[in-house]
Amino acid sequence: MDEELWVKGPIVMKGYYNKPDKTAEVITEDGWFKTGDLATIDEEGYVTIRGRKNTMIVLSNGKNIDPETLENRVIAQSNGLIKEIGIFNYKNKLAAIIVPDLLEFRKRGITNTKAYIKNIVEDYNLKAHNYEKVLDYKLFEEELPKTRVGKTRRFMLPDLYEKNEVVKKEKTPEPTDEAYKILKEYVKKNKGIEPQPEENLELEIGMDSLDIVEFFAFIENSFGIQLDEEKFAGMPNLKLLSEYINQKATKFEDNDIDWKQIISETKPIEDNKNRWVTKFLKIFQPIVDLYFRVKKIDRKKLTDNPQIFVSNHQSFVDPLILGSLFPNKIVFNTLFLAIDWYFKKGVMKLLVSNGNVVLIDINKNIRKSVEEIVGYLKGGKSIVIFPEGARTKDGKVAQFKKVFAIIAKELNVDVQCLGIKGAFEAYSRYMKFPKPKKIEVAVLEKFSPEGSYDEITQKAEKIIREYVEN
Repeated sequence: MDEELWVKGPIVMKGYYNKPDKTAEVITEDGWFKTGDLATIDEEGYVTIRGRKNTMIVLSNGKNIDPETLENRVIAQSNGLIKEIGIFNYKNKLAAIIVPDLLEFRKRGITNTKAYIKNIVEDYNLKAHNYEKVLDYKLFEEELPKTRVGKTRRFMLPDLYEKNEVVKKEKTPEPTDEAYKILKEYVKKNKGIEPQPEENLELEIGMDSLDIVEFFAFIENSFGIQLDEEKFAGMPNLKLLSEYINQKATKFEDNDIDWKQIISETKPIEDNKNRWVTKFLKIFQPIVDLYFRVKKIDRKKLTDNPQIFVSNHQSFVDPLILGSLFPNKIVFNTLFLAIDWYFKKGVMKLLVSNGNVVLIDINKNIRKSVEEIVGYLKGGKSIVIFPEGARTKDGKVAQFKKVFAIIAKELNVDVQCLGIKGAFEAYSRYMKFPKPKKIEVAVLEKFSPEGSYDEITQKAEKIIREYVEN
């Protein structure tokens, strides 16, 4: 019966009226009714219904997965911040469409919806079996398509996922004020799409955290208004933003942020910290090399002048692997950039306070973060940056963010590309403990920062992607 619950007795209907074919589908010759529910029966005879047979996902490894069970787990872990989630089979892996409760985010004063949802999914994956992990997802603002009785139309989810749209909003009349026109032109220029007045800038336009903070800087330069993510949470589209600007603006100009001036005015930072943790970890480097069988390629190409090292980010052990690649002279003169929310307490805080780590809050104050990086470079340090901004979800190289390119261009500092292979298999974000898998780390091409910010970013990404994925 393939775990389907069958029922027999006087309560069971005789069949569908004048529909013998449909009756034969659900009632056997000896009177058993096929309920369509998947169930288990324990030793005491209690029946537990696990889900509907027609909603089950069957993976190529033969695993049967009830998406509703997984969806309920994710929603429970979200503490009310996910309104809906639809999980489905996409190219033989579990993917999801997630609808965050934006009103609840605003009520709680939580900024950066994408980052918060990412943490929820990662926490769920840590506790889930491998075949139950959600390996990719997209965020939508509108509700999932439903039947008349409120059931999710699951067969529509893969197509909606590919098209990246659920329900198109009705177009609202475009504002005609100057603030709206300036904002719209900025988004059109930087994202390459025609924004609508009420489209959510983060979820529908596709602005990431760096895009949003650069947008804040543009608004400050153009209208004399300081904006942060807490204010932005209450007005996440161009219509609401332009209304706010019309009330608060002290000027109306189209002024982009001047990175050249900011970087030229930044003073050098002298690094006098002891950083004993780095020296301590260096003693244990041979153990790391032995456990992961680290293979180092073209190490002799490294130079010890101040530069920006950029690398793909596969694992939490990436800094240790790069530390293994660097000779002592370089490793003790190089700082690793890290996002602050990972290092706020416990052992992680100790590592930051006494190791070669510089914390930045790239999501709230990009200008301050850039000035700090530039200050250390001017002070004679090298910097390691992971331009993807987070560890890979699938082992592949994600799109690079351009902070390193801005700094390299305006400071005229060389970009040294590095590549890491095997670290995802050894210790991915989904693993609780590292495995003794072979890791390879390579010194790739070094280049001078010529061209636009985007061209520099794309060049580094191409060099590293070709090494990692070929």
